[in-house]
Amino acid sequence: MGLLKTVFEVNLQLFLKDRKSTSRSLLYFVIRDFLGTTPLQNLRNTLMQDMGRIWAGLSKPPGLEKSNSEKVIETPAEIL
Repeated sequence: MGLLKTVFEVNLQLFLKDRKSTSRSLLYFVIRDFLGTTPLQNLRNTLMQDMGRIWAGLSKPPGLEKSNSEKVIETPAEIL
């Protein structure tokens, strides 16, 4: 998850420096080698919870201190 934290930090630095930026970034997750034993929705929920924990630990620009990751990053997940 260290790489995902770095992606979030760089995204904040490059695209959300000020409150004027309102566009959302897209992080598209592809889950490979899916066997079907765990429902996709459960995997998505786990992914979103992990991203929420990473997001909560980041230093955010003014105006986004209390925001959640879904406000600035769109994160669909699909399976192969």
